[in-house]
Amino acid sequence: MGKPVVKEIYFIRVIACLSVVMIHAITMVTVNFELPLKTITFYRIIQMLLLFATPIFILISEFLLAYSYPDHIPKGFFKKRLMFILIPYFSMSVIYAVVDKLVLNPSIIGILKLTYKHIFLANWHGYFIMIIFQFYILHYIFLKYFQKTPASIVLTVSFIINAGYLYIFSFVPPPEGINGNFWYSYSRLSFLGWLFYFTVAYYCGRNILKFRILLNKYKYWIGVFLFASVSYVLYSYLSGTLTMVSSKRFDLISYTIAVFLALFYASQKIKHLPKPILLLSKYSFAIYLLHPMIQFFLNLFLPEKIHIGLYTILAFSIGVAGSILFAYMIHKLPFGKFIVGNISTGRLSGLKTAKKRERSQSA
Repeated sequence: MGKPVVKEIYFIRVIACLSVVMIHAITMVTVNFELPLKTITFYRIIQMLLLFATPIFILISEFLLAYSYPDHIPKGFFKKRLMFILIPYFSMSVIYAVVDKLVLNPSIIGILKLTYKHIFLANWHGYFIMIIFQFYILHYIFLKYFQKTPASIVLTVSFIINAGYLYIFSFVPPPEGINGNFWYSYSRLSFLGWLFYFTVAYYCGRNILKFRILLNKYKYWIGVFLFASVSYVLYSYLSGTLTMVSSKRFDLISYTIAVFLALFYASQKIKHLPKPILLLSKYSFAIYLLHPMIQFFLNLFLPEKIHIGLYTILAFSIGVAGSILFAYMIHKLPFGKFIVGNISTGRLSGLKTAKKRERSQSA
């Protein structure tokens, strides 16, 4: 019998997924509307407060790995992820290149060049998958060589490395001769920029019972930590210290950890996850992959004169619902899982089994 399902992760995954969709919906608003400075600032602040989303996906991924496989990697682990995560990365890299060039600037050479950038430079929002794969490998190495190292040392060293890396690429200009786009964009692909998230998630997932106890014991301090980290992010943006809309921000380390702790604590209070949460969690990977394309086509058909609020709502809601519908249809194809990933119901079945067990024990 497998381990009990960590229902908190379903809730956190959905929050992160919806946050990513909203970030891109707001980007579309700022691109397609001429807005006064106050409105732009308002939208940017919302984006800043949602930038925890991508780092939290890394936390979720390693948390579940450490929880499910604390001492070893099972046979077929990498094969399964190559098939249903990496192959969809290649598939969607090609699809996004084709859509971009066919709609905006039809050219076979352009499609090939953009496909190359997508696949080998991760020059699209799917770059997250390349980071996740680095951590699959790191998890294997960690279990094999570093598992017995004291957690305090691992966490301290990983924080110093992570913070130092992000500080350099946030505040230090690129050396002469190095392309600025490479310096600021492609630097996000290295696991060094996400290392602390990995180590925190590893120890939380591996020691989940102790983790839950500590969350309840220090719940008020988590609130203080969250308030302080939010304040720091807002100060960084409003003061002009750090204005880029990117998950690769120096100030997001503490903020993302604080959000993760707060969401995990809050979701413990939810006894039964609503069906919409289960549905969104089930399709979260597909939503992540597909929503910018859905939003792109939506933008082509919306009237030019539309209220900014309605535009935002449509870009967000149709981005979510359209991605689920599109993924459902693609998954009906024999090769659909190699495009949008494997939409598995296994963990959902685990939740249903857990619910039945709870009912029988309380009867």
